[in-house]
Amino acid sequence: MEDRTVIITSVNEAWAQPGSLLDIYLERFKNGEEIAHLLNHLLVVALDAGGFERCNVELVWTKLTFQQRDSDMVLFRNPLRHIPVYADMSCSSDVFKPWRAPLDRDFNTGLYYMKATNRTIEMMKYWIASRERFPGEHDQTVFVRIKHELVSELQAKIEPLDTVYFGGFCQYHDDLEKVCTMHACCCVGMENKLHDLKDIAADWKNYTSLTPELREKGGFKWTYPTVCRDSMGLRRTHRPATFGAHT
Repeated sequence: MEDRTVIITSVNEAWAQPGSLLDIYLERFKNGEEIAHLLNHLLVVALDAGGFERCNVELVWTKLTFQQRDSDMVLFRNPLRHIPVYADMSCSSDVFKPWRAPLDRDFNTGLYYMKATNRTIEMMKYWIASRERFPGEHDQTVFVRIKHELVSELQAKIEPLDTVYFGGFCQYHDDLEKVCTMHACCCVGMENKLHDLKDIAADWKNYTSLTPELREKGGFKWTYPTVCRDSMGLRRTHRPATFGAHT
């Protein structure tokens, strides 16, 4: 983009199959509000030969070296409008509790934004190198364990993203006038993610088909992500914005 921003996601063969998560991910760009142009700035990285063949991309890097998360997220509006400009890294959260200190939030790294600076390059190097200290741990777990070190050692500024705009199945809000992304967190299994994200995509299509008058009346609610929540053994809550579990 004009400010040198690039959107990166990664897929393997299973995630890139026709009708799978990659298709839902790309379709949201086309059906979201004024975000179709962002496709011109999207780089999809294939993690295996099958994903490469499906996507026909030119770069294949290892997942942790390049970008840590898969395309289990859909976009509805331009998320860059709600990224704090002063932070070195802005990161999505399982549960956003504004009264907690920023580093005490439940980061999930499903979506994160980093400026291209010397400090963020050092942050990525530190993150990748830390894998050796926590063998067998997921990249998200490693990040959570080192986030205080990134601040103290590198003076990094890390900010959580509000689930009002960056929702997920752990915590989301029924304010469709504000939502920008929905992440299939609090979910185990690709088929479960696919099932509930398809419901979310259908909800958005129904919502955007409403007249402005009906939208203004409010009352529209997302379909409850039952399959994903059940996959985690999480109890059903009546108010999605009060989900308390995280992955």
